Amino acid sequence: MSESPRSIWFITDIKTTGLDKDKDSVVEIASIAVDTKTLHELGRFHTFASPAKYARFPDSRNLRMNSWNGLWEWLAERDIPDQKQAVTAFKDFLEQQQPIGKITLAGDSVHFDLGFLNVMSDGMLTSRLNHRVINISTFRDTFAEWGLPWVSDDKIPGHRAMAVAEKSLEKLRHTKSFMQNVNQ
Repeated sequence: MSESPRSIWFITDIKTTGLDKDKDSVVEIASIAVDTKTLHELGRFHTFASPAKYARFPDSRNLRMNSWNGLWEWLAERDIPDQKQAVTAFKDFLEQQQPIGKITLAGDSVHFDLGFLNVMSDGMLTSRLNHRVINISTFRDTFAEWGLPWVSDDKIPGHRAMAVAEKSLEKLRHTKSFMQNVNQ
């Protein structure tokens, strides 16, 4: 009997020019591939994306947030991939790690990210994903409802995509550790 392939979650975060997936653009994608049993890191992906021509100027919330973290200045100073190049590189990273249909995305408010990635890829990326997603912010809300200890939700320095993905991995590890201790 052949061994089944390793199960992998991709803890993912994006940064955008705003909150409307039909009018705004993705400008940064980060993902950490982890083994679902151990939560050990298997690989990382990070890219920037030039805002699509149809994107609005960043809304005031994103302009404030991504001005203090330096993202807008950084984007303006570099030659970066366009939207299609960025999403194709992300798709390639996912498919190198996990077969089509077995790719599971995880992250804080991952449904928001999926909406943008779906528009950005004209449905090409999301058609390759598993129908399940792991929304880590649901764990946070559940722990709060039950009065259980949770990882600090302090502001993430820089609020950049990879830093948010790393914090999401920390939250996932906390959840796993707590659940293991409950069963002992």
